[in-house]
Amino acid sequence: MQTPPATSIIVIFKRFLFWHSFEMSVFSVLEKLNYYNKNQGNAHISTISRITPQNAAQLVEEEKAILLNIRSVGETVAEHIPASLFLPFDIVNKLRIEELGVSKKAPILVCRSGVRAVQTAKSLSNEIEDVTVLDGGIVQWKEKGLPVTLGRNALSLDRQVLVGAGGMMMLFTILGLLASISFFF
Repeated sequence: MQTPPATSIIVIFKRFLFWHSFEMSVFSVLEKLNYYNKNQGNAHISTISRITPQNAAQLVEEEKAILLNIRSVGETVAEHIPASLFLPFDIVNKLRIEELGVSKKAPILVCRSGVRAVQTAKSLSNEIEDVTVLDGGIVQWKEKGLPVTLGRNALSLDRQVLVGAGGMMMLFTILGLLASISFFF
């Protein structure tokens, strides 16, 4: 007697869930082992701290810290903190910071609201002892009345993709109508 198709789909789905959960548990253990091995022998435990915009501005003024703007090019062109250096979040590492010639100063990561800065700080914490994030990002910086240089507004990359895709759909629709009205029916 054959099993109904719905039952065989359920059996396949249960097998998939079993193997998927097995793989995830194996990967979880391997990840923990890798983390343990990677951090074995490290004498320091890096910390990720937050700093208020006022305290960050004071440290920058005293030349004890440097602001690293880790936002995208479009965001940086639209507005940025005058004393900050541009270093996109996807290429931030200890070597890049040293190449900027600011390794003697404490790096303070700046993004729009602080979320990307925390993510970047977590990845940097394996390379740099103390990583600082500007609490609230450039949004909080502006709210506190600290200086911001405004540039031209640029469309973000995701908005550019949406405009391009929408334009292509409209073009092909018009071309289809011109070529043959029966194309749509």
